[in-house]
Amino acid sequence: MAPASRLPNELLCIIFEDMYNDSQAPVVEGAIYPEPPTWIDKDLYSPALFPFCIAMVCRRWRDVLAQRPEMWTRIVLDVDADPTPLLGAFSWSKNQPIEVCIVSRGARNGARPEARLENQRVWAITELLIPHIRRCSAIVYDVTYASSLPTLGLIFRQSAHGLGKLKVVCRIEDGDHNGALSRALEARVYANVWPTCNYSGLGLISVSGRLFMEWGRTMPLFFHHLQAEVYSYKLAISQFAFQEEAEDNHEGYTLSRFLVDLSGYSHFKEVILQDLTLSYPARSFRTLPLISMINLKQLTLRNLEGNFLAEFFTLACIRCTYLKVDRCIIPELQRSIKPPALWVGHMADTDSLVNLLCSWSGSSLTLVKCPAFNDAVLDVLAAKGKDGEMFKEARDGRLIVDGCPDFTAAALRRLIAARKEAMVRTAIYPIHTIVVSYGEPLSEEDKVWFEELYPVTLVAWLGHQEGQRCPSPDEDDEAPSIIRSEMLSYRRVAL
Repeated sequence: MAPASRLPNELLCIIFEDMYNDSQAPVVEGAIYPEPPTWIDKDLYSPALFPFCIAMVCRRWRDVLAQRPEMWTRIVLDVDADPTPLLGAFSWSKNQPIEVCIVSRGARNGARPEARLENQRVWAITELLIPHIRRCSAIVYDVTYASSLPTLGLIFRQSAHGLGKLKVVCRIEDGDHNGALSRALEARVYANVWPTCNYSGLGLISVSGRLFMEWGRTMPLFFHHLQAEVYSYKLAISQFAFQEEAEDNHEGYTLSRFLVDLSGYSHFKEVILQDLTLSYPARSFRTLPLISMINLKQLTLRNLEGNFLAEFFTLACIRCTYLKVDRCIIPELQRSIKPPALWVGHMADTDSLVNLLCSWSGSSLTLVKCPAFNDAVLDVLAAKGKDGEMFKEARDGRLIVDGCPDFTAAALRRLIAARKEAMVRTAIYPIHTIVVSYGEPLSEEDKVWFEELYPVTLVAWLGHQEGQRCPSPDEDDEAPSIIRSEMLSYRRVAL
């Protein structure tokens, strides 16, 4: 058997073609509007990602792959290693639309490469990327250090009609890096070109907190133009420690300043706040004034600690249609929160869940994989129900519990009974729909009790059977304006 190094180029092309076909999702035949080829492997951090694992074997194999532009429509460059052999990928892709991902695979596992070396590699790639931004469908920077990130001004200096996703994030905030700040000042040169730029396809902007701060300082008019042009994109802000309010703190970015900035961005489809912290101990609630009113369609809070959320909800009055709280620690809140729809996921702390629910007065509550949701929490909600506070003024109140095994049907019955009692004394509506997915099997007594609630309250208890999982609004990240039509067909048979 001949070694691989002796295989002719024609045979290598056939082998690489088979590998490429295996890496692509099947094309739907007969579609009126056929979708472009998409990559099956979405793990950008995999060392076996095609064609990069093949291209790094030797120069000859790289030269063979370079002749096939369709194999370079997704460019993934790992800055933990020397990316020089793959920098030709921008030209190898010819004029095709491309996804560009610049990542640090070691940072995902907690490794800390040398900051200066990462800076140099990221900027070498960025200089090659800039002429090709017009044909990018996605741009991702996920590196170790904030000092390695480019400013947004360098990306938005030209139109990119097909750009659907922009993610510029880091794992470590390494201070007020002069390099990036000077580049932010340089971006002002391009602020005057924004009226001619177009980003109509943009769906997601995910940035570090420092980039968001720099963008607001250096290109405010450009940002508001972008907001007016694109009405349906999501903004994700992550990885930042806000500085303390002080008379001599003129340069630091404080939570108060952030909330004032955020209050002006009401056109976003969704704002996601993740891994944001305070660089100082939490202050007394009594000393904090109301800073801003924030009106959003959807607000997602993810991986946030109690100190940050205590000040966040004290300094701002949040008005949104849909609030999503995922993996957060919730302190006692001084102000009520009133989004009609509340989604809570992966919450293990019972006190956090009680604090959140006791401050909420909406109409649709969804709990997904929350070990904290137990009988004690239901009894707290039952106490609220007696006062008519839970699902207040809701004609179509909904409670959806998905994958929360630590509560009993008896506690749920107490909640419903408390609500019925409150309906007799006050002018409130019943909970219209209750859906439990992956719950323990019901006893015959519980089945009869829940069945007798219909048609005032529809209870669907789906149990552990395969396929009987309630449609979760979180699966497509859409706000649950109504429960999907499938739910209406469960009716009493779901019991």
